[in-house]
Amino acid sequence: MSHEIRTPLNAILGFAGLAKKSNAKLQIDDYLQKINYSSTLLLGIVNDVLDMSAIENQKLKLDASPFDLTVLLEELHNFYEVQCTVKGIAFELRYHPPQHPVFLGDSLRLQQILNNLLSNAVKFTERGGRVILHLEVKPAPAAGQAQLHLSVTDTGCGMSKTMLANLFQPFEQEDGSTARKYGGSGLGLSIVKNLVDLMRGQITVTSIKGSGTAFKVVLTLPYSTAAADNTAAATDTGSADLSGLHVLLAEDNLLNQELGMELLKSWGLTCTCTVNGQETVDLFSASAPGTYDLILMDIQMPTMDGYTAAQKIRSSEHPQAATIPIIALSADAFAEDVLRARQSGMNAHVAKPIVPADLWQAISDALSHTRPD
Repeated sequence: MSHEIRTPLNAILGFAGLAKKSNAKLQIDDYLQKINYSSTLLLGIVNDVLDMSAIENQKLKLDASPFDLTVLLEELHNFYEVQCTVKGIAFELRYHPPQHPVFLGDSLRLQQILNNLLSNAVKFTERGGRVILHLEVKPAPAAGQAQLHLSVTDTGCGMSKTMLANLFQPFEQEDGSTARKYGGSGLGLSIVKNLVDLMRGQITVTSIKGSGTAFKVVLTLPYSTAAADNTAAATDTGSADLSGLHVLLAEDNLLNQELGMELLKSWGLTCTCTVNGQETVDLFSASAPGTYDLILMDIQMPTMDGYTAAQKIRSSEHPQAATIPIIALSADAFAEDVLRARQSGMNAHVAKPIVPADLWQAISDALSHTRPD
């Protein structure tokens, strides 16, 4: 793990140093692209380590919300079709949408399972190979439920019998050359196994060295009687005009504060900054109605944390107390953190490191419930 973390970090620090010394725009752009790629790689490793820590300490909780299985698979298909095309691999999705595709469960964790299996399949399959994602919905023994039979099959390098015996152990890889050639934390499949176990499912694997690998997962999920919260809202608000809005940004870290201000400025928003929860509550409470259109709230701040600040704002006598959108911006990104943000009166939760598109969408969605068309 030390090697896997230090490798992208070395690239980030190294190319940042080179970019500072360069005056050539094309060269700087190239350095920035490599910094971005290495940062994304490092974030994936950190997320795997945190997920594994949460699993081992029994802190990982599953969500139970309506989701559309067809939409989830279409998103995966669109992403991996591009990945495979770039690598010269054939990708196939075999799926016949059921009459009722809306289930109750943790769609993000289901997507994480499939992402881990598919990314491994693409990683270990050479040009000219094939990756197949197959999903079949079958009746479950209990009424109101269905069995999801998932499989990810590839024609890649396969695994030895020794590797298969230890496949789901944390940090396991075939040998040192695997890490050097393909990278990764060695945690992905262990996380998959633990997530499947948490969902009370089963996972099996067959593989032949040099001939490919097939993972099969069986999960039982209840049908949902409610509609899924899908991307229709995203389509409606994706082109929303946010310019002219004034934001109250609560952030005690000055670099994150500067980053937030610059990002909001690029979208045509203006903002006022505070450095702790108490200052945020005081400034909002003393403001004239309409001064602020939105509050972006960090969670871990001195004097008063973001949860408490949101609760105090919601319980205040300010005319906008009940309606102003409050969005959590936090490095506390587990399911219980998102739930606690909601319970504190916040409209949404955006995890750090912030993905600009996610923040844009969260702001657009929150405002769509408070602004007239």
